Amino acid sequence: MISEGIDKEYAEKILFDLIRLPSFSEKQFGPITERISSELSKIGFSVEYDRESACIIGRKKILGASKTILLSAHYDTVIPVEGWTKDPLSPRAIDGKVYGLGASDCKGGIASILAAAKVSKPKNNITILISGHEDVKKEIDGKLRSGIDIYLQNHKLKANFGIVTEATAKEGAIGILTGHFGKVAVKISAKGVAAHGAHPEQGVNAIEKLIEAYLNIKKELQLEIFTFNGKEYRDTFNLGIIRGGEAINITPSNCTAEFEHRFHPKKNLEDVKERIKQICNRSRVNTNILFEFPPFIAECPNNFKEACARIIGYLPETRITRGGTDANFLNAHGIQTIVIGPGETKTIHAPNEYVEIDRIIECAKILSHTIQRGI
Repeated sequence: MISEGIDKEYAEKILFDLIRLPSFSEKQFGPITERISSELSKIGFSVEYDRESACIIGRKKILGASKTILLSAHYDTVIPVEGWTKDPLSPRAIDGKVYGLGASDCKGGIASILAAAKVSKPKNNITILISGHEDVKKEIDGKLRSGIDIYLQNHKLKANFGIVTEATAKEGAIGILTGHFGKVAVKISAKGVAAHGAHPEQGVNAIEKLIEAYLNIKKELQLEIFTFNGKEYRDTFNLGIIRGGEAINITPSNCTAEFEHRFHPKKNLEDVKERIKQICNRSRVNTNILFEFPPFIAECPNNFKEACARIIGYLPETRITRGGTDANFLNAHGIQTIVIGPGETKTIHAPNEYVEIDRIIECAKILSHTIQRGI
């Protein structure tokens, strides 16, 4: 294994500081963005904070460098779920693991980035983008948006290669994600005509009308199987919310439902949305897109994989995921981006979330090597 001189105590301190700062509501973003911005300044980065997107951008330009490497993670977290046995905002280290809200998703990833940036002597220009509104989406004109999506819409961001440090570890081994499924979250609304339950033929049942439309969507947007590295990944539908009706003796006049559809990287987001709208129009059901992100498949350079194996002593598994990260938006923006991070995937959004300290150091070594040697 290769040593990149990572300061373990520094990485742990950063992680503990970030976990102590709640960030599951936009109202809480102030202290944690100030802490991250201050640390970036201390280690030699110029820093700006974009208030609309809640993104922190640190830049270090190297004289004569022609390429830029982007490192990215997010600081916001989900609301603590039930089942925590300790205070989720009081970090604790036990048997090589740090427990706390956001430890895996994604404050451990921020610790790896900062620990790497602190000790590295870059060969390339470095941009560090720490985003908000990844877990805590921002509503704009009735649609949920990610902070990085907002930032990329309003600013020019250029890089030759990107790494997002979201959780990729499984059973104590870091993985590399080179592809994500796309997603569209949709609200559909049906109107009917109310009537007495004894004479439903005199009305129009909005619930039945909506269910028929949803089943047509599922039928026409077939759940395909996508094979990557010998593993099969299937498209998904999930009907999560349905509301309608007032009583069993009244034909319902209104019904709404919310569902999500995740689809493999060979499909196109705009095509999927248009198909859903067409089906709903035929069924006389209204549609409203609530949230979306495009799929991607990125190339991971062989020399990067080989370097990972030399640095950490094993070859990380390369895979894709049906989940989404900021890498979806970065790739759509034209920045080839992969995901490799220290977090343990099985603890994401779960009680007693943790990250292994060794994984933080491993990830930091990989980032440091990439910063200093390039891709």
